Amino acid sequence: MQGALSAALFVLALRLASTALTPPKGLLALAAHPRLAPALDAIIQDPQRPWTLPVLAELCSMSRATLVRQFQDSLGCSANDFLADIRMTKAASALADPLLSTEKIAELVGYQSVAAFRRAFKNKLGMTPGQWRRTGQAHSQQE
Repeated sequence: MQGALSAALFVLALRLASTALTPPKGLLALAAHPRLAPALDAIIQDPQRPWTLPVLAELCSMSRATLVRQFQDSLGCSANDFLADIRMTKAASALADPLLSTEKIAELVGYQSVAAFRRAFKNKLGMTPGQWRRTGQAHSQQE
């Protein structure tokens, strides 16, 4: 039921975006950009891979500078920021599993060092992975 509802909402959002007088910013704009779609798909499907701008540009058959400009114009942030957002979203979700260590989650989302992962997580989400995990457990215990 939720899957069908999500799909319906997504279709409605796409229809609304297609009729807008000004082009949308964000994921809808990026997803609708045919030349950037390979980079978007690659980052979402394999966020733990050590993506570089030259590799992403090659996937899209464009120069690095063109990729940077078009990504910024379509999404409003850089490809590296988008990759970090995807990684942190995946990490935040994985932290709900008490059987996964912070070290394993760092590895799953593409960080070589737990310290680098903790810094990146805190920069993006305003708290450490341990604090996030405790907050999530507190919420699930209250329900």
